[in-house]
Amino acid sequence: MSDRVKNILIGFLGVLVLVGMFLLCVRIMQNSEKNYRGHYDELQAERTRVIGEARKLDPEEGKIVLTNDVLKADYQIFYDGRQEGASTFGKILLVFTFVAAGFCVVSAVSMILRARLRNEPLNILRLVLCIVPLIFIVGFYFVFRSALSSMSNSGPKPEEAQYKVYSIDVTHKQTKIIHSSDNNSSDTTRYYVYYDNGKGGEYELSVTSSMYDSVTSTGLHYLVAAEKGNKKDYFAIYSTDSYKPAS
Repeated sequence: MSDRVKNILIGFLGVLVLVGMFLLCVRIMQNSEKNYRGHYDELQAERTRVIGEARKLDPEEGKIVLTNDVLKADYQIFYDGRQEGASTFGKILLVFTFVAAGFCVVSAVSMILRARLRNEPLNILRLVLCIVPLIFIVGFYFVFRSALSSMSNSGPKPEEAQYKVYSIDVTHKQTKIIHSSDNNSSDTTRYYVYYDNGKGGEYELSVTSSMYDSVTSTGLHYLVAAEKGNKKDYFAIYSTDSYKPAS
């Protein structure tokens, strides 16, 4: 077998390994998304149930009473959605890490095999140039994954949280576009709600897109937080037209 054929076979095997790793990671992500969709449907069904019970508590006005069960159901959806978002992003990062690390490994193995097949001395410098990026890639993944985990766990767990309802006087809301320094990257939209601080000024609250959309007018609203110790996680804004706090 000629050296040319051997090189082609080695390169072909390397490509197969990379493609296989990528397809495996994609499959894992698809299964994860499918499982979460089923979980999300269960959470929505539970929310519908507790909302129905809470509405019965106010037969005169027909408003939804913000009982602990209602708040916990809404926070569970908010909390699990954020966890799933972090998990999905982490899996995407894992795909790129696998592909990049796999490329380094395949390059190093191919280099060793070529040297043995040709009975040539191994070029240590080129081998090191393959291994060093591998170390940085794996290290970057674990550091970034740790930071992502800390961000996703910034709020208390639903079963451990205490839920508090705050009355706020919304003055206006606003979106801000954060332009990327890289023209090839998409811009980021940030959502803000402003409410009276009681001193002639305003508080600025960074919110999610769903919280932003729930504010359709100015005036009194209920801002709800899940709290435990020094953790406070604002997760919903309710209109006084449809909701009322539990007595």
